[in-house]
Amino acid sequence: YWLKARHYCSLFYRAMGDEHARRLATKQDDVYVYSFNWGHEEVSSETHAFTFGACHCIDLPFIFGCVDKTESWRQFSPMFKSFTETNRPGRLALSEAMVSYLRQFLRTGNPNNAVSGLPEWKAWSNHVGGPKAFQLDADLKQAQIAMDTRELSIAGVRYALDAEPPDLRKHVLAIASVIQPFVVYESGDYQFSSKR
Repeated sequence: YWLKARHYCSLFYRAMGDEHARRLATKQDDVYVYSFNWGHEEVSSETHAFTFGACHCIDLPFIFGCVDKTESWRQFSPMFKSFTETNRPGRLALSEAMVSYLRQFLRTGNPNNAVSGLPEWKAWSNHVGGPKAFQLDADLKQAQIAMDTRELSIAGVRYALDAEPPDLRKHVLAIASVIQPFVVYESGDYQFSSKR
């Protein structure tokens, strides 16, 4: 159950970001969204990937360009124990790309720099099949960056979860209760709880 429960919790978090982007894109054209995926078994141990994966805040050293300060980060939190010499080349490549995008965005309001050679980060589109979240990942040697056209909704994740066995639903909803106020507000589902 743990793997499936964690999967659903990740989907709820992604759906919340997509819900925000969808609403912002009705007010402005330049909404840029990313999904940080580094931390899987290919770049980390199976145990670490299962425990932390691409957890909250693990993208911070990447985006601030200090991902090579391995010992400092390892002392800060066990989630950074995945920073090893083996995955260093891919980690550095991903960090350099993220810093480049952020630097350009801060200068111009657009993360793309034609001379950087990096993939184009397109603004979120509310059109079906249009660009959505920018996928940021790396293998052991290089960054893996691409636009995604998939979009999640809280209602869609909840619909999929409702088809699961009751024990799994109860477990996921208990974990998701941390984000319950937002999910309730966004979905209008005032019965959203582990009791359902």
